[in-house]
Amino acid sequence: MRGRLVRFFPPFMLALGVSALVEFVRQPSIDAFAGLLFVWYLVPPLCFRLHNWLCPLREGREDLADGRKYSAWWGSQQFQIVYTMIPQLEMVLRLIPGAYSAWLRLWGSRIGRGVMWTPVVEVMDRSMLEIGDQVLIGHQVAMVSNTVMPKGGKHVLHLARIRIGNGAFISGRSGLGLGARVAPGEFLSFGSHVYLNRRFGP
Repeated sequence: MRGRLVRFFPPFMLALGVSALVEFVRQPSIDAFAGLLFVWYLVPPLCFRLHNWLCPLREGREDLADGRKYSAWWGSQQFQIVYTMIPQLEMVLRLIPGAYSAWLRLWGSRIGRGVMWTPVVEVMDRSMLEIGDQVLIGHQVAMVSNTVMPKGGKHVLHLARIRIGNGAFISGRSGLGLGARVAPGEFLSFGSHVYLNRRFGP
């Protein structure tokens, strides 16, 4: 039942967001603009936090093919999918100093001070990051804290936090997989990949 209900969140969110936009265009005002921002940038993370309180995400493995068990990870993706499909919503935040870090903290990630984000970055699990202070994230960096692998006729989800130490530099077009760790002060060169559960640096 929970799986069926949460499946309707993306179309509900889209309808609510379009309604708020139409209202702002029809009658521009501070209140309408605040309502627009509330719908697009506060409703999904707040719903996610409530969902995570009721069905907490846990690192580890999970059989997605087991229809008897509700997948907290799959449910959490329904609250984030609108930002995957419309990446411009988050690109705007990355143009405002400190806004994107605050946004990820709202989802539950631990983000340090002075983290610099380029406009084009892909984060798939917004609550599964731990980033230290003064980290630079380059152009087209992808951070994916999950993967699904077939095993014995099952679809096994693997979920683990990505951790980046203080002062690290993640160059453009790099990829960090689930459980990846980058040591403090390390320089990850252009196009590098840190695969699942691997550590870069001493």
